[in-house]
Order: sequence, then structure tokens, then C-alpha cells
Amino acid sequence: MDIDVIHIVWSYHIKLRGFPFHVDKYGFYDDSQTEDVHNWIKNINNGDKYSLHRACSSFQPLKNVLMQIIREQGLAAFSIKNDMGITPSQYLKENPYTDMKEMDIVREYLMTMMGELE
Repeated sequence: MDIDVIHIVWSYHIKLRGFPFHVDKYGFYDDSQTEDVHNWIKNINNGDKYSLHRACSSFQPLKNVLMQIIREQGLAAFSIKNDMGITPSQYLKENPYTDMKEMDIVREYLMTMMGELE
């Protein structure tokens, strides 16, 4: 992930969403918490609730995996925010390892549901 994106996400979360670790007035946490903070960030999308988040942020996300999750959770899953306030749409858009577009996935899903694609 690009360092600027990390800072934007971090700043947004610290200011608006709350943070489960103590931070100073500048949004910095104590160095002794580094491992805990990194583990929290790495595990934020665990579980079924955030499976689309995890898939969209993965290295080279697979369209068939995204389609399966959308079939199970519905198109609204693209707009669900995780604990950091990030949606699967945002992950997919910022993912440097894919050129997949949310609109293409939505279009294919709708065409499949209408029987136009198999």
C-alpha cells in the first residue's frame, strides 16, 4: 500500500473513528505498542463479516472469489465499513495489484442474475 494512502487512512481513523490504543495529540502511539497496533491492522478484516474487504485488499484478488462473496452477501457488501471505516470498494480501488473495477464486477453480477451470463 502506498505510504500516502496509509497516512490518510491512519489520520482518518485516529480523528473520526477512534482507536483502541492510546495516542498523543498528534495521533502517534507509544513505540511499545507497535506490535499490537500492527497486529490489529493486519487482523481487522478477519471473519465472515469482512470477507469482501479481505478479498478486495488481497494480493491479486480473484474475480470468482469476489463474485462468490457478493452472491452470498449482496451488492450492499461493497459499502460496508470495517472498524477503520474502509469499504471493500476503497480497498479494491487502491489495490496496486489489480486493475479490476468495482463497476465491472457489479455489471457482471447483475448480468448473471438476469440470466445474460452463466
